[in-house]
Amino acid sequence: MAENEIGKLDVMEDPVITTTELANAYKKNGYVPIDLGEVEISITDKKRKPESATFDLNKHKPIDVTAFLSLFSSDDHPFKYLVHDLTKPGQTFILERLLKEVEEKFAIETRKYLIPKSLYSRSRVFIGPSNISWYFKDKPMSFSFHSDQVKKWCSENPNKHPLLHFQSEINAFKESIRVEENLKELIEFVLAKKGLLTSFDIDYEKIGRPNFYTDVDAFISGLGIIFNSFHQRIQNGNKVRVALETKRDGNQRMRILKITHVGSTCAKELKETELLGGDLKEVEKIFYQLCDWSITSINPNPNINKMNLLFNPTTGKKPYEKTEETIDGFTHVLTFYS
Repeated sequence: MAENEIGKLDVMEDPVITTTELANAYKKNGYVPIDLGEVEISITDKKRKPESATFDLNKHKPIDVTAFLSLFSSDDHPFKYLVHDLTKPGQTFILERLLKEVEEKFAIETRKYLIPKSLYSRSRVFIGPSNISWYFKDKPMSFSFHSDQVKKWCSENPNKHPLLHFQSEINAFKESIRVEENLKELIEFVLAKKGLLTSFDIDYEKIGRPNFYTDVDAFISGLGIIFNSFHQRIQNGNKVRVALETKRDGNQRMRILKITHVGSTCAKELKETELLGGDLKEVEKIFYQLCDWSITSINPNPNINKMNLLFNPTTGKKPYEKTEETIDGFTHVLTFYS
C-alpha cells in the first residue's frame, strides 16, 4: 500500500489491503480514506482534523514562492552560489564564508516571504546543518552544504566549488525548484509512477518553455492526484489536453497551466462542499501557497461554471463565477507567477 508525501494513504494503488495495513493506517491517520472519485468514504466514524478543512487565502501568496526561489539565480544574492559556481571577478570560493552569508540571508528571506512548509524544509536541509535527507522524485538526497563530506572535500580542494564533485545532488535541488523545458517530461514521470502512462491520449498544446519557479515535488504530487481522478472517470473518455498560456498583469507574468479531461462533465453542482472530498482536498493542501487553483466544468448549475479554490482575495476574484470561455471538459487551472 502506498503513502503519499503528506501522509494520506492511497488505497486505490493497491487493491489487496490486509487487516494489518488497515490497522496501521487508522493508527497513523485516525481514519482510512477510500477514494471513489469525487466521493470519499471513511471506514471509521472519526472525522478529519479541523485544521485540514480550510485555508487562509490571505496567506496564500504564490508570488512569494517565485520571489524566494528566484534568489537562487540572482547575481547579488548568496543563494545563487549554492547552485552555481562563483564567477565574480576577483572572488574565490570559500565554503565557510558562503555559508555564513547564506545563513544570515535565509533567516531574513524566510521571514519576508510566505512559502510552503515543504519548500522551507527542503531548502533548510539542503543548506544544513541537518542529518535529515531531502527528497526529489521519490529519491532521498543526503546532501547538505554543512555535511562533513562537503567540508572535507572543500578542505582538500581549496577554492573549488562542491559542484565539481557533488554535481548530481546540487543539480537535483535546482531541478526541484524550477520547471523549465521539462513540463512534458514531468507529466510523463507522474503518469509512469501512477501506472497510467498508456491510459490517456494526451494532446500537448503550446507548452514550449514554461520557465517558472515552484516546489516541483509538490507540483508533481498534485498532478498525480489530478490524473488519478481523471482515470477514475475514464468512462468519460481518455482524451486529455495540456495547454500553457502566458499572461502579464502589470509587472507580474503568469504561467497558466490548463489540464482538461476532454468530454468529462461534473455530475454534481460545482461547489467546494460537493467536490472537495477525498483526494481533491489533498490537492488543495498541496497547492496552497504554491499556485492559484481553479476548476471549470459544465455542471447542473447553469449560473456557475468556474470554481476558484486558491486565489488572491484582494484582486476581487470570487469563489464562483460564470466564464464565457469554451468548456469542453473538466479542467484544472493552475496559475504560477514569474
